[in-house]
Amino acid sequence: MQSIFPVTGWYADEDNGIDNKKIVTYNKLLLDLANEKGCYYLDVHSALVNENGVLPNDMSPDGIHLNAPHYQKWFHYLKTHTVQ
Repeated sequence: MQSIFPVTGWYADEDNGIDNKKIVTYNKLLLDLANEKGCYYLDVHSALVNENGVLPNDMSPDGIHLNAPHYQKWFHYLKTHTVQ
């Protein structure tokens, strides 16, 4: 099971109902569910978030999705945190 990605600060500030505080709450629930079901939990959120708790602006063209070069960071996390 994988965590939900963070969003940029400017995206979280828009009136769209999505913010990083909610994402952190949902990720905690996902971790609890993974533990309950005996699933491995991939904390990709922590690999993508910056020191301010948001997805860096330069990593996303729209505030929510990664841009092409940063998919490599996600791929690297998956490759180094799963069993091959």
